[in-house]
Amino acid sequence: MCIEKLFLYINFENAGNIANLFEGNIEPNRIIEYLSALNHKKIEPEKTLIIFDEIQELPRALTSLKYFAEEKPEYAILINKKNSFTYNIKKYEKENFFMDYELMMNGNLKIGQKAPNFNATTTYGAKCLNDYKGKWLVFFSHPGDFTPVCTTEMIAFSKAYTYFQEMNTELLGLSIDSNSSHLAWMNDIYIRTGIILPFPIIADRSGEIARLYGMISKDISNTQTVRDVVIIDPEGIVRVILTYPLNVGRNITEIVRTVQALQMADCSKASTPANWVPNQPVIVPAPQTYPELEERQKYIEENNNGMSWYLSFKEPPQKCIESDKDKI
Repeated sequence: MCIEKLFLYINFENAGNIANLFEGNIEPNRIIEYLSALNHKKIEPEKTLIIFDEIQELPRALTSLKYFAEEKPEYAILINKKNSFTYNIKKYEKENFFMDYELMMNGNLKIGQKAPNFNATTTYGAKCLNDYKGKWLVFFSHPGDFTPVCTTEMIAFSKAYTYFQEMNTELLGLSIDSNSSHLAWMNDIYIRTGIILPFPIIADRSGEIARLYGMISKDISNTQTVRDVVIIDPEGIVRVILTYPLNVGRNITEIVRTVQALQMADCSKASTPANWVPNQPVIVPAPQTYPELEERQKYIEENNNGMSWYLSFKEPPQKCIESDKDKI
C-alpha cells in the first residue's frame, strides 16, 4: 500500500463550512481548491481521494481507505460528523497505526500482527499501548459496569493480579462506560468486598478502541463490547485472542495458564500440549528432513518420550523451569 504524504480527516463543522462555501454543491475540484488555499500548497486532483462518510465511527470510516490499494493517492480527505484528526501517514506507519491492511478493511485483529496503538482515559490516568512495552499485557473488554457477570470477573482478575505481575504481565480493562461510571463501580466493589481493582479500566465512550480491536460484535450489540481477551507480548505482538459471549464469565485461571504456556513456549523454543501446566514436558519441534526423522525415532526408542517422530517430548530447559516455579 503506497501512502506518501498526508491524511486529512475533517470534522463535520469544517465540512459544513465547505458545504456552505460551495452553496451545498460539494464538487471535489472545488474542495481541493479550498483545501489548497487553506494549506498554502497545491493539492493535485489526480492524487487526491475524496470520501464523504456519514458514519460517526472512525474505524468504520477508515474502511474507505481500501481505495488506497488501487488509486494510491497522496492525499485522502474524509468528511463526517464526529472527530477531527490530521494524520501524518509516515509517522503513523512507524507507530503501526496502518500496520495491517486487513485491520483497516474489516476491523479484524489477527494473531501475529502488531497490536494497534491507542491513547485512552483510564481509572489510573492516561494510558497508551506503548506504556506496556517490555511487558506482557492481558487486554480485556467487558459489556458494562454494575453488571453481575462483569463484577465477578473484575473481582477474579483482581485476586489473580499478583500472579500476573509475577509473570511480568499487566492487566488492562475496557468498556464503553464513562470514567466516572468506572470509578463509581470500583468504589462500590471496594465497599462491598474490600477489594480494590489494581489495574486500569479504559473509558472508551466512542467505542473507537473497542472497534479497533474487534471487541464489538454487531450481531450481538452495536454498542456493548463482548468479553474479549487479547494477550500482547513484550514486543507488542498479538499472541492470543479469546472471545466469550455476554452471558458466560471468563476462566481467569485459564488466562493465567495461557500466559504461562506462551512464556514457556518462547523460552524453551517448543510447543505446549493439551492441558499443559507448568513443570510438565513440552513438545519437541518436528524434524524437517528424513535423516532428522530417523534420528528422532531412535531418540524416542531410547528415551520412551514420544508417540512417533512427529510427536515427542522433552523436559524444558532448567532456566524455563526455574522461571515457571517463580510464577506459581
